[in-house]
Amino acid sequence: MDLSFHLNASNSDTSHCKILTPKVSLESSTMPSKIINESLRFGVGPFCMYIDLGPFAFEIDPAAIAGAALWSMGLYLGLSPQAGSLTERITIWMGNAERSLYATQKEFDDSRTVREAQNTFYSSLLSVIPFLVVGTVLSLVVNVSLGEDWVFSGGLLTVLTCGVYDLGRRNDFFNDEDDDEDED
Repeated sequence: MDLSFHLNASNSDTSHCKILTPKVSLESSTMPSKIINESLRFGVGPFCMYIDLGPFAFEIDPAAIAGAALWSMGLYLGLSPQAGSLTERITIWMGNAERSLYATQKEFDDSRTVREAQNTFYSSLLSVIPFLVVGTVLSLVVNVSLGEDWVFSGGLLTVLTCGVYDLGRRNDFFNDEDDDEDED
């Protein structure tokens, strides 16, 4: 299986990258000139990543990836309490699912600290996936409705706005704790 990435900057066409393009021939396409010729034939825009996976060839726009990542990060910052509760739920679920893998309760209790740390790490990684999906959908909606230029701008604005909101929310949380201590 041939996996190759190529940044195509030689094309002056301003059309968008295609998401999925069938490979024209199954011959060896690892030569850069062949990759450039295939991407020019399909009308791939400038600065597209070309990924060759055997019978399939993908062209991905890095700007679309950046826009979706910005929207996802903004949502993650803006909805950080929900992200934390999602992480806790996944950790609890993984702990309950692992209980059935051990034959005795003693084996289960012996590996508790390592297992809980590992489950917390994996659940924090898994809790990002819903935000990536929703961020990608929002990025596509903005791309279709307002145009490609607004995807990055809107994502950056979302990150800044939600970051300031999260800082203010945390500041209010800590100020409320200080007020409670003063009353005692």
